[in-house]
Amino acid sequence: MLFRVGRDARRFINGGFQQVNFPAAGTVTLIYGTAANGLQITAASPAPQLLHQEVDDIEDAAEGDDRFGAALAVGNFNGDDFDDLVVVAPGDNLVHVFLGTNVGLDLDDDLLIDGSNGFFDLQNQPKTIFFAAGLARGDFNRDGFDDIAIEAREFSGVGQRGAVVVIRGGPSGLSVVSSRI
Repeated sequence: MLFRVGRDARRFINGGFQQVNFPAAGTVTLIYGTAANGLQITAASPAPQLLHQEVDDIEDAAEGDDRFGAALAVGNFNGDDFDDLVVVAPGDNLVHVFLGTNVGLDLDDDLLIDGSNGFFDLQNQPKTIFFAAGLARGDFNRDGFDDIAIEAREFSGVGQRGAVVVIRGGPSGLSVVSSRI
């Protein structure tokens, strides 16, 4: 079960740690379940895990209005039988992908997808897109690996167009190389 909460952060400033407030920076709290207890938090349960952009090994730093966790998806994107987590931070124009392991999420090797590179339209032209808070998971191409569809915007002329970015899963996880808008 996943849910979002607000937060303050601590940063090393002028020789010491100080509380800093980042309005709408965003967090995700991950509560691990067990076969025996489900989502009950007991002494035998794995400890809940708080994810945000100030946690060691998570790419990027927290700023106000990042909205880390504005959209979440859980799926098995690399076929290893462990659930992975996708977290959208639309204020940063980023998508974080954390791979699941037998001991929880691997924060060291998270994949960071930036909307400003690696995306192509149907005419194979490079496009900068801006991620929004819509996200869906499914095996859209029926290859046995979960894929994601992300709500996005692209600027065209003087306005914006809505877009959906589809990123396919595979043996190596989600691949921006195979994405289209």
